[in-house]
Amino acid sequence: MCVLHAAEITGPAKTLAPRLELLAQNASIEVLLPGGEGGVDVGAAELCFAFATTTRRRYRPLTRPRSPVDALRFALGQVAALVGFAFLFARRRPDAVIVGSTYLPAALVAARSMRIPTLVYSGELLEPASSVGDRMLARLTDACADTVVACSETASKVFRNAVVIRPGVASPRRVARDVAREQLGVPQDAWCVASVGSLTRGRGQDVLLRAVAKLDADVVCLVVGEAHPRTVDRDYAAELRRLVAGLDLERTVRLTGFVSDVDIVYSAADVVVNPARFAEPFGRVAVEALAAGKPVVASAVGAIPEVLEDGVSALLVPPDEPARLAAALERLRDDPDLGRALVMGGADAVARSDVAEGAARFVALVEALLGSSVRGRRGRRRGPR
Repeated sequence: MCVLHAAEITGPAKTLAPRLELLAQNASIEVLLPGGEGGVDVGAAELCFAFATTTRRRYRPLTRPRSPVDALRFALGQVAALVGFAFLFARRRPDAVIVGSTYLPAALVAARSMRIPTLVYSGELLEPASSVGDRMLARLTDACADTVVACSETASKVFRNAVVIRPGVASPRRVARDVAREQLGVPQDAWCVASVGSLTRGRGQDVLLRAVAKLDADVVCLVVGEAHPRTVDRDYAAELRRLVAGLDLERTVRLTGFVSDVDIVYSAADVVVNPARFAEPFGRVAVEALAAGKPVVASAVGAIPEVLEDGVSALLVPPDEPARLAAALERLRDDPDLGRALVMGGADAVARSDVAEGAARFVALVEALLGSSVRGRRGRRRGPR
């Protein structure tokens, strides 16, 4: 059984899907998605798991509380979620539980309390030095999980014995540039900048908009993604729309919403930007773009400098500095050879994110968990009653 923290197609969902699909060759898989009863739409994540049974449940991942009232509300919600997971695990009796985020402590504790072998996939970067909540989550994960898999060396440092398996990145499907641009409404002769990711303040799309406003030449900017169904993210999406109008970028910027075939975006773009201001745990989009043959400009935050080397596989800029981002974009616009060199320099980052290798290593860890569980049950049966 695998418990996911979001109903949208996220990085962890993309990472876990091929790994669970390989595991499904010798096991039945049930994937839990937040949503619940009453006609609540689970969203696109179900598309990733055609090989599994998907089930809707009422639960919410942790988020940082903004007030004592928020903290109390989330605490009570986690207690209710823990009880719900415990009842579900008791009915389903899974041989192992894969928790798809450290922000699902209720699922982890419920599995631990029932002595179900549990693997936690950490696709986020906890910051114990600056957040008491993250410090508690790291300690709880260490205490309750049998195995922790982290998406990068940077993300692994908060745990005692995490195994690092980078997210697998499949080679994007190449679409003819003119066809991709026609589908997205991008002029054939335009210089096109694209960002891909959920609309959240941490992903910094506002920084990209301010950078684009500083560019001298004509440019088309695709901001691909939609807000999570949370008030704070919806408010941020509305802020982006106001910023487009305030910077007079209506003819330049396209807020496309969710695009199911992101390969079309990479095929249409001349450069892909990750303007994140939060501590990126890996930065999948940058590696996908390199695999698609497109140069990357990214914020030097979190694990980005681990995955990408400035001037070799990408241009890295400080977060929250639109002028520096604009200067990097102008370098790539004026020097196509630099873009081609960065793509060639990114071959190692792409190779280290092999889908098949990552899936095989992940499945081996789960099978080891299942094997130890079976041996433990046999040993208990042989012992005195």
